[in-house]
Amino acid sequence: MAKKKQPIDPSVSSAAYQDVEREYKRKLAVVEWKPRMKTAVFWLWAGIDSVLMVIFFVTIFGYLIAGSFSEERLIARIGANVETFQAAQIGQAAEPLTYGEPQVLSLGGGFYDIVLTATNENAAWLAEFDYRFTTNEGMTGWGSAFVLPSSEAEIMRFREAFEGRPTGVELEVDNLVYTRIPAEASLDIATWIESRNALVASNITYQSIELDGGGVVAETAFTLTNETAYSYYNPSFQVILTRAGRNVAVNQVQVPSFESSESRNVSLRWLSAVPADAEVRVVPVINYFDEDEYMRPSVVTPGGDIRDEVSDRRR
Repeated sequence: MAKKKQPIDPSVSSAAYQDVEREYKRKLAVVEWKPRMKTAVFWLWAGIDSVLMVIFFVTIFGYLIAGSFSEERLIARIGANVETFQAAQIGQAAEPLTYGEPQVLSLGGGFYDIVLTATNENAAWLAEFDYRFTTNEGMTGWGSAFVLPSSEAEIMRFREAFEGRPTGVELEVDNLVYTRIPAEASLDIATWIESRNALVASNITYQSIELDGGGVVAETAFTLTNETAYSYYNPSFQVILTRAGRNVAVNQVQVPSFESSESRNVSLRWLSAVPADAEVRVVPVINYFDEDEYMRPSVVTPGGDIRDEVSDRRR
């Protein structure tokens, strides 16, 4: 006899079917939306990346453009500063010395003096240099000279021998050094120099002297007084004869150990032909900025002479 089948329960069958259908739809949705989610994520990432790239390029270009303008402004400021610095340096730099025309003064016997005026227009610069004169007859020996601030100086070479009268005379300068005067002195440098330059020549005479063996020479005599508060070791003085504003003869004397408030009588004879009548100028040649020009205070032995003390200390 055939086995009897169990009848299907409609309620159970319907519930199971619904569960299967829901699972199917869920999986179907996952399958259908998964590519869409990937696409959405991709486009979201692409959008964010695009925004970041835009921000990056905007920042870079902005930096480059703004930086270029800033760099130009910086370069312009640096250029302005350099120009200002150069202008300041030029304003503070020493102006070159100026020179007058050389004069050749014949001493007779093939010997000549050469003299030239150098001018230092700098108010706060001392000029020091070596020099010589070149001529068509050859060159003189080297000498050393200086020109004080805002001053003139006579540059001289004495008793130079030439076969003929030198012409085409030119000054050759070497080792020219400008020294800036410290600010505390340059505030009133003219007064500072004047206080040390009060070396006065008085009782000046210029006359002809008859020699015992015959002949006549010109003689210049004067009194030098040190009216400064300073004593000088071995100061030099140029003695210049002028006529009608032109130098006609030059010489130089030294006054050893010239003390403050001291007076000395000085005389010299002109062995070359000089005019019978001439004006006499006596010019100190002292570098007041050189401490070695000054005598230092010392204790003098009772009854002694300070010049002896100074002479001993300098040996």
